[in-house]
Formats: sequence, C-alpha cells, structure tokens
Amino acid sequence: MQQQEQASNSRQLVQFVNSRLIANDAKCYGHCSEDSKFIPLIEEEDKVVGAYICPSNYVTRVVHFSKKKNLQWFEELLKERTGSDVVKTKDIRLATRHGWELGGKAEEESRQINPEQRVILEYYWSKRPKKDEKVGTFLCSTAGGSCGRFFTQDLDSKEVLCENCRNASCEL
Repeated sequence: MQQQEQASNSRQLVQFVNSRLIANDAKCYGHCSEDSKFIPLIEEEDKVVGAYICPSNYVTRVVHFSKKKNLQWFEELLKERTGSDVVKTKDIRLATRHGWELGGKAEEESRQINPEQRVILEYYWSKRPKKDEKVGTFLCSTAGGSCGRFFTQDLDSKEVLCENCRNASCEL
C-alpha cells in the first residue's frame, strides 16, 4: 500500500504539468507562426522538462517545471544539449505557477505536490534569432527511432534529423 502511494506521489508533478501547465494552443515564434506542440524530454518526480516545437521541429521554447529553484541545473542541461555558445543566462526566465491562478482543484493539487512553497516553478528558455541570424535550434525527430537531441541548422532547412541520424551514425 505504501509503495502504491509513493508511486502515485512521484507522478504528481508530471500529471499536474500535463493536465494544467502544458499550453496546447502555443504558436511557434521566431521561426514561423504554425502551432507548436510540447514534447517531453525528462519526466521525473521533482522535474519535468520539455520543448515546444513547430511542425519543422524548430525549438521555440524549452520549459523546466520544478518544485524548487534550480536555474543552474537547467542552464547546464540546455548548454549540454544545444552547445554553450547558444544558451545565454539572460534568455532564461522564471515564472511562478500558483494553484489559485489555474482554477478548479489546482490549488489543492499544487499544495500536495509542493507543500512547503505551494507553487510550481517554471523556467523557460527561448533562443530568439536576431533579424540577420539564419541559424536556429531544432529537435531531431523522435519519429522512426532517431535520437531526439537538439541540433542547429539554417532556419529555412527542411531537415528534421540531426546530421548524425541523417548519416545513420547516431548512438541513441
């Protein structure tokens, strides 16, 4: 019985994020104006990280939901996945999600998830290309067993696979 309760508690943040915090009507910006969708990258007891991508797999935003402040961890993850020259600390923002602003039973749910602070923290990173910049960050398509890693390429490229997956030398 206690193991079932622990398993349920460990999924609370993931369930809360999926049901209350994922924007299903987000648009791509900086690349196109198409609808974007949320692709989960990490789902753990104390954090959820995902990317909003457009149909061309352009990464319009990477979001980290957490119970506690962890900017350094998120920034290091971004640098590891995109390259340290792409990520700037000034491009990472913090938002605090309160249950009362989300309606319904969200306040009670957020209190159960994070009783000490009663909030869910949301870090988000957007690499906004400058007007003259022609390179963007993309997510290697996870369809068909590719790696799901970030890569950079020309903004007008139609490739959905990183160079390693295109060359069939990617190690998953």
